[in-house]
Amino acid sequence: MIKRNRQAGQTMALVAVSMFALIALMGLAIDMGYYRYFRRKMQTAADGAALAGALQVPFGLADIKTAATSAATENGFTAGNGVTVTVSNPPTDPPFNSSAYPTYVEVKVTESQLPTFFSRIFGVTSFPGTLTTSAVAEGSLNCIYALDESSATSVVTVTAAIVNSSCGVTDNSGMTLTGGFTGLCAPSIQAYVSPTVGGGSCTNGKDVSPAPPTKLYKQVNDPFAYLTAPCSTNDTGCATATYNDPPTTVCPAGTIVVSTVSNPEPYNAAWATTPPCFTPAVTFAASAYPTFAAGSTFLNTLTVNGGFLGNVTFKGSSTVQTSIRGGLHIQGGLLSSVNFYPGVFVISGGISDNGFINLMNFNEPCTYQRGVANGCASSPTTIILDGGGMGLTGTIPTGAGVFIYNTADFTPGYSVAYGPINVKFGLGTLMQAPTGGSCGLLPGVSCAGILFFQDRNNPQPATFAANLTFGSGTSFLEGAYYFKDAPVNFQFDFGANAQYSFLVAKDIDWTLAFTFRNGYQSLPNNSPIQEGTAVLVQ
Repeated sequence: MIKRNRQAGQTMALVAVSMFALIALMGLAIDMGYYRYFRRKMQTAADGAALAGALQVPFGLADIKTAATSAATENGFTAGNGVTVTVSNPPTDPPFNSSAYPTYVEVKVTESQLPTFFSRIFGVTSFPGTLTTSAVAEGSLNCIYALDESSATSVVTVTAAIVNSSCGVTDNSGMTLTGGFTGLCAPSIQAYVSPTVGGGSCTNGKDVSPAPPTKLYKQVNDPFAYLTAPCSTNDTGCATATYNDPPTTVCPAGTIVVSTVSNPEPYNAAWATTPPCFTPAVTFAASAYPTFAAGSTFLNTLTVNGGFLGNVTFKGSSTVQTSIRGGLHIQGGLLSSVNFYPGVFVISGGISDNGFINLMNFNEPCTYQRGVANGCASSPTTIILDGGGMGLTGTIPTGAGVFIYNTADFTPGYSVAYGPINVKFGLGTLMQAPTGGSCGLLPGVSCAGILFFQDRNNPQPATFAANLTFGSGTSFLEGAYYFKDAPVNFQFDFGANAQYSFLVAKDIDWTLAFTFRNGYQSLPNNSPIQEGTAVLVQ
């Protein structure tokens, strides 16, 4: 009997020990599960903090740290009580711990007092050592966006050229580099589809070869979506009228009606102060030096016979538009000039030429002032291409403080379809976006930094090339090219001497070198693209 009781006691003791061991193992499993859960939570906080900090890369280390620590707090990790949040730009740990990665942000989240639960039975109240998670994100204030989301084509193409950019590149599909001396050089390159690389000749900065782009896990939105287009009540998709389509058959009040004309029409000096309204198509000789007051109206095509050293001038106003229906055409000519003063000009039917070497000055009294805010370029000239686009091969456009909006004319019975931009610039000529002011009729729209704005529904391509037979020096265009739904091709480096350039287009192709700079000191609110992009790289 005693022996049986002893066996029973041993059995119960063994069961008790087994139960204790089982409970201990279960407790350890629970603690380890909590440890893994907590580590995942810390990693999420580190990832979010790195992304938030990277979005602030363009604005300096103080903003980077503020954004990163705030994001860590929102994810449950505030510095103190055993928690440390360390933010570094550039990173401090390999492989990104060098000045070659100025747009990378590293965030470490450390916890030194992670508590246990069941392990306390054994006197272990916290996990031993320090738990650390880290994340690295690449951020950039971009100036080049390829928005085509098809993913089936390479929407950024560089052929035997070097594109140097001081700011980031974002591509919603893939990119192709071909030719022996080819490179896309930028501090940040982000692509949704892995690129096809046939070259890589960058001497500094980041290149698609050997350093591949960071993969975008989500295609980016249009960074200029906030811009208001200066369109009329007849144009679809516009919330507010900021100009009126050109009149169709009725002359505006206050104009002198001219219904009988000869071609070319003899110029009447009174038209310089009292705006005329021409009902038939009309031709003027540039050699007559005609000047037209703001509010002048041409109900049909206006043709300018260029002649030799001629001059045609259009005065402007921010409250009364000058209108041309049927298009503005420059016929022949040599070294003649068509001049626009600050104001609003609506041209339905496009601008075209077949001359040799003429000049089209889009802001006659304004001279380019490098780096000067609120200079004469803050009184802009607004050119609204209300259908027909712009095709200039022998007439060289120039001017400081210019905003060109390329749309279509939707006037019932008088509509004019979307047209392309196809322009050749002479050597030494320039165009500068406005540095302030308002574009369009009052109340107008903000246009500082915007040079070309193509209607978001206009798929017609744009080509920017050089007329190497005219002038000397380097042509440059300073401002943003915005072609959301259209391809853009560059055949000359129009950014080499410009303070800054932006390019937002559906597809982009460079066949010659191009330079993008980021000197925004002439603009009232710095860069017109205030948002950046951020992508986790580790």
